[in-house]
Amino acid sequence: MDESRGGSRIVYPKLLATLTEADLVSQFRLAPEERVWAGTAARRGPSMIVLLTQLKVFQTIGHFLPLAQIPATALSYIAKQLSLAALTDVSIDPRTTYRQKSAIRTYLGVTPWGASARAVASKAVAVAAETRLDPADLVNAAIDALIRERCELPSLSTLLRLAGNAHRRINSTQWQQVHERLTALDEQRLDELLTPSADSQDSPFAVMCRGAGKATRDNLKELIAHYEWLRSLPDTAPMLTSISEAKIGQWANEARRLKARELREYVAPRRYALVLAALRDARGRVLDDMPAICRRSVLALPQTVASACSHTAAESGAAIGEEPDQIRTLRRR
Repeated sequence: MDESRGGSRIVYPKLLATLTEADLVSQFRLAPEERVWAGTAARRGPSMIVLLTQLKVFQTIGHFLPLAQIPATALSYIAKQLSLAALTDVSIDPRTTYRQKSAIRTYLGVTPWGASARAVASKAVAVAAETRLDPADLVNAAIDALIRERCELPSLSTLLRLAGNAHRRINSTQWQQVHERLTALDEQRLDELLTPSADSQDSPFAVMCRGAGKATRDNLKELIAHYEWLRSLPDTAPMLTSISEAKIGQWANEARRLKARELREYVAPRRYALVLAALRDARGRVLDDMPAICRRSVLALPQTVASACSHTAAESGAAIGEEPDQIRTLRRR
């Protein structure tokens, strides 16, 4: 079942609370070999019903459920196939539960959730966090890896914690990488962007994020001047190399939501990474605006020329209208 988280959906396997007849047949129908195996792992009766129900639950969603969370229809369907009476009391001794879960994992060849499975999930999450931003994407990457490696799924809350920790860890590492690529002069120039000038309350950073105004022909000079100023600032390409476009975009969005004084309170690696991302974004927006202005100017040329010709024709209409008569008069002579 999907669960919304942020902009994506977490595909964490869940059992439907209400099972149709088709669901029961597709998810809880027993195979002959499963019946044979159950006879070696549990006594015939309530214990066997619970064992086989948990087996089918695990095969369906990749993890066990407390008996209280398993629909009664599933337990009854298993009991019916075994020609046993439906359970009236679903409680079972914890030691029996432990033994049954262990037997099911062994039968299916599944690694229980523990150090080995956690390592599989952590690696998948760390790789995904290099380029993906949404925690849901990280959780889904862990789920895919665990299923592929035949590992038991932990609770969703456990996966969310893994994703959150990995996201923070990867961000910190990448901020530090960016910081180490800066020279002392680069740091000084970036810090100056966050310092308001003496004659203005605005910081250069605010001006940078705000831009030079609308992308119009009348504003082209201001846009060019703004771009030239942006070009005089540190080159972002060497500093942001190896950082994904999505991650840079996320940093730029975060930076634009902040004021300069708030950014100054951030630790240096994070502060510089966010400012560089915002600077790269500001340059890109200006470069997008200027060609758009040029295209609009070119498209406007035919209309401008036609308007000018019409205006000229209107002013000299009388002379133009008389010329044919004069020419015809000359021809008659």
